[in-house]
Amino acid sequence: MKFSFYKILIFLAISISLFAQTKKKHELVSINFIGNEYHSETDLEKVITSRESPGIILKILDYIGLGDQTVYFDSLLIPDDIQALEAYYFDNGFFETSVTYDYVLNDDEAELNFHVYEGDPARVGKFEFDGIKYIDRYLQGVFRKDIVVVDTNDVFTKTLAETNLNNTLQFLRDNGYALVTNSTPDITVDTMLNKVNFYTKLDLGVTYKISDIRVNKSGDGKNEVSEELIKEIVGLEPEDNYSAYEIRRGQLRLYRTNMFSSAVVNGVIADTVKQTIPLNISTSVSKMNEIVPEIIFNNEDNAFNLGLGIGYARKNFLGGARLLNVNASAAAQSISDFITDFSLTDTSLFGYTDARVSIQQPFLMGLPINTKLEGYITLQKRRQEYNSLIFGAKLSLNFELPRVTYLTSMVIYFDWIRSKYVYQNPYLIDGLTLFYQNKGLIADSARASAENFVFNDIDDNSTESTNTIIGVKLAANKSNDLLFPTKGYTITLEVEEGNSLAYLAGKVGLADFLSPLYVKGEFTSSFYFPIYPDDNSTLALNLKLGNIFTYQGDANDIPINQRLYAGGSNSIRGWRTRALVPDLGVNTLSIDDVNDLLRGLSPGGFSSFEGSIESRNRIYGAWGGAVFVDYGNVWDNLKSVEIKNIAVAAGFGIRYYSEFAPVRIDFGFKVVDPDDTRAFINKKLFGETFEFHLGIGEAF
Repeated sequence: MKFSFYKILIFLAISISLFAQTKKKHELVSINFIGNEYHSETDLEKVITSRESPGIILKILDYIGLGDQTVYFDSLLIPDDIQALEAYYFDNGFFETSVTYDYVLNDDEAELNFHVYEGDPARVGKFEFDGIKYIDRYLQGVFRKDIVVVDTNDVFTKTLAETNLNNTLQFLRDNGYALVTNSTPDITVDTMLNKVNFYTKLDLGVTYKISDIRVNKSGDGKNEVSEELIKEIVGLEPEDNYSAYEIRRGQLRLYRTNMFSSAVVNGVIADTVKQTIPLNISTSVSKMNEIVPEIIFNNEDNAFNLGLGIGYARKNFLGGARLLNVNASAAAQSISDFITDFSLTDTSLFGYTDARVSIQQPFLMGLPINTKLEGYITLQKRRQEYNSLIFGAKLSLNFELPRVTYLTSMVIYFDWIRSKYVYQNPYLIDGLTLFYQNKGLIADSARASAENFVFNDIDDNSTESTNTIIGVKLAANKSNDLLFPTKGYTITLEVEEGNSLAYLAGKVGLADFLSPLYVKGEFTSSFYFPIYPDDNSTLALNLKLGNIFTYQGDANDIPINQRLYAGGSNSIRGWRTRALVPDLGVNTLSIDDVNDLLRGLSPGGFSSFEGSIESRNRIYGAWGGAVFVDYGNVWDNLKSVEIKNIAVAAGFGIRYYSEFAPVRIDFGFKVVDPDDTRAFINKKLFGETFEFHLGIGEAF
């Protein structure tokens, strides 16, 4: 009996020990993937359910709701993780992948290891869509050229197969085959060649036309917008070929008018009769009159602007879906100066006030050309440089481009600008001091002579000019996202011709012509390379070139707002807004001609070159960071461009990726300053090398 009692005690002790061990928690401090080559650990971590425990800082922040909880090892998750990993590899063309695991338990911590045998990936063989041969021969050519492009060097993936199938079905629906379907895809693997072939049979059905168009209206303004106008905006007619693409574009046109809080255009497939489909347009019409206050956050003029505005909008003004807008706004630029050195009398603070009236309509002479006529007046104050009054009128024609064009945007515009600039005395004195120094005077004497000339010899420190501009802006946006691009590229070319209209008017005796004739061109390209494992991170490159060629008259008569500048939150971030300009052209000034003096002292250049390299990385949730190098400068002309004059800035930034746009803070440092050749370490951080920028949206 005693023997049995001891055996029972030993059994209970062992059981309690085992039970305690099984209930003991181990923090999962590390998950390792061993043997993977084609897919990174970051990609594989997204597939599995198991997660590494967060760092100590996040665990502390978890107590106030800002961090993450401790994660403990759970062996029950491992079978599902292995299945998910093997399925992920299978979907990405690895049909021989196998995964095993082991783990190590040390005191209160655990380490989980996944051993991956990937094997070789299968390549693309061929994509066969049985039935394509029955469509129009022209459409067959478009299909083979643009819709399904097969590269036998690519690894076959489930995503590639789905993309080609969806593109094929969408292409057919866009060309009248509204009810096209396909059989279950047959995917076969040629084990000898390690190739994957894709086959599906298409049931094309017949091509359809639009039978009739029905309109349903609701909302506060439904009685002020006619059904006929809604149909005209959509731009589709009965007997048109049914096209899912044209239907989507018609819906987009409705939204562009700003008259509708919601708009849906779709084909009523259930009512198909005799190869026709009725079209249904459902809209909710918003109020026709709106008064909208606004808080201004923008990056105009390469600077962060903060201000207030108010606008009035009258929709469907005089019919035809015209939009009347009346806006007034005021904003302060370089708000960082205001924050760090607050003073109401600080002359370094600058900004603008603006008022404008515009009329916008979706059509011009029956064509889908978004047309905008705008009148404006702007008062602007620059830092210790000048005050300006600019008013004018602008006509813009935004063309709706065909689907197959390379360009994604084309705008032609006509701009009449009247400008007056009043230069501030400190700016004139600094320029003239340099002039007298170049004439041989010492610094003190040069400044005294400059002050004497400014205060005694200049009666009117202002210039005025009138310019008529014809411009075109072409753009191709091939990036994957408008606000958060991580791959692809964008290209923009803007060309302006100045004053030819005024010149022709002068030739026929309608007006005196005194302004220069010039051509201004700016080319901008941005490239995004997804070199990081994280899909939300990218390496971004930017290049911008600009030049103004004056072919008649004096280039100094080109107004300041038409010249080229660098520096600011969207430019070279080690400098303030428009701080990089050519040296004042003091060697060519005539001290006897005040007008020549003022025109020569005007800031801005006629040739520019800029570039940027920026690494953008998501760090945690909506927060991210950036490291950048910016370089470039502005010169008087192409002949004066020299490598030694290229300014270089480097720095880092913080990003908050909100739902509407990134909000960024950038800290830029002058690494190479052409105007100050002292070593970086010999300069003061604040006041000589450092600049702080706020911005909305990415820098490029």
